[in-house]
Amino acid sequence: MNRLNGADCLIYSNDGIYKGKYVCFIEVEDNQDMGILRETPISNKRVNIIIKNIKESLMNCKLTIFNYRNSNYFALKNYIVKNEKIDNDEVWINDDEQNIKSKIEQIEQEEYERLKTKGISYIEWNNINIKLGKENLSKDKSFEYLCVDLINKIKIPKEGDFHPRGGTDEGRDYIWKWPTIDNPKINYLDLPEEKWVMQCKYSENPNTKLTKTEVWDEIIKVVQHNPSHYIIFTNRNITTSFYDWWTKITELDNRKSKFIPFTLHLVGRENIEKLLNLWPDIKEKYFMS
Repeated sequence: MNRLNGADCLIYSNDGIYKGKYVCFIEVEDNQDMGILRETPISNKRVNIIIKNIKESLMNCKLTIFNYRNSNYFALKNYIVKNEKIDNDEVWINDDEQNIKSKIEQIEQEEYERLKTKGISYIEWNNINIKLGKENLSKDKSFEYLCVDLINKIKIPKEGDFHPRGGTDEGRDYIWKWPTIDNPKINYLDLPEEKWVMQCKYSENPNTKLTKTEVWDEIIKVVQHNPSHYIIFTNRNITTSFYDWWTKITELDNRKSKFIPFTLHLVGRENIEKLLNLWPDIKEKYFMS
């Protein structure tokens, strides 16, 4: 079951209309019934498929869940939701473990890549707007402004600024602070804050690969700024090998062993384009002016 944990999930209505791509997690329930004895023991465990960031019912919808693990590609195709519970912005789908296991199949990399790119509203990144107000910017600088606009939509920083002009950026394009407690009614108190450093990796051709070497070099530079979090925004291609490496180094024990004293985050092209579709005013500002 771990093969599906953290997997991508494509959701279709019962009449085949595509509803979006989400991330799902797997939770296997314990068979022990709080000390209640049964004449017939339960042989199969129950499993929760948890879909994040969705509030609507998925009853009778079809799911295709797919993932990459240990150089193999797996998928659970056309799974029909028959039992669900909605909890805030999560949908919990309950089923028998063996029933799910029997439907998981190994797929080829080509099919995995097709599923991975489903539903992405591709943007012509080479046509990013470089005329913002009175400024004529480079395309990579315009991408930095775009990422800052997205940050402000997510949550307005208490303070923030671009790195000083001139010289190298020393691993940061933008630095800001978010309060750890978000309550505007008590913003006059001296509440704890978290310092974030953002690095933007832009390319006119999104198929340009984001490499381990360049990212690791940036992480080393960022240590001197003593942030709580380091986040990379990129419109470049993130390969499976890069993603596996990134997932490994972001784990707490690995960060400690490599002396990375802050939390790592990665926002790839697909998620940036989802955010742009969520906030069309920013999309229009940078791609339709």
